[in-house]
Amino acid sequence: MKQQGFTLIELMIVIAIIGILAVIAVPQYLTYTTKTKVAEAYYMALGMKPAINMFYQGNKAIPADNTQVLALGCGASATTTCNGEYFTAMWANATNPCGGVAAAVGCVEIIVSTGNLPVGQMDGIPDAGTTIGYYIVEDDRPQWYCSKEAVFDGYQPSTCNYQ
Repeated sequence: MKQQGFTLIELMIVIAIIGILAVIAVPQYLTYTTKTKVAEAYYMALGMKPAINMFYQGNKAIPADNTQVLALGCGASATTTCNGEYFTAMWANATNPCGGVAAAVGCVEIIVSTGNLPVGQMDGIPDAGTTIGYYIVEDDRPQWYCSKEAVFDGYQPSTCNYQ
């Protein structure tokens, strides 16, 4: 008579293999989903590029103060903002010098907030916001650079340029 079925050893081996795959796959999946969520803020910030380019074409400079930034469409403070699904606020700021930019001709930093809520594995960003990137004038045109803020480490899109 022939027995059918699996032995206990065979079942334990299969469970061990599934466990090993889960240990490898779950962290990778969580990082991937966090990167996808953070990319929303980068693409929202890049959406301001046409407005900054048009402002530059008309004035041969990027906005120098926050009253000019209001013309970009997303506002110049945390109370007049654009928002997305994961980032509750995004605004431009031209009054503070951009982080790490040495004597820039002009600079507009793009600030985002999550309202202290985490985005995937990333900690929440307070309502005061943190700089996700900035536009400066290089080679007679506005150029986008990603921020080196630690909160975004490991989650920036691979297309980020840094100054």
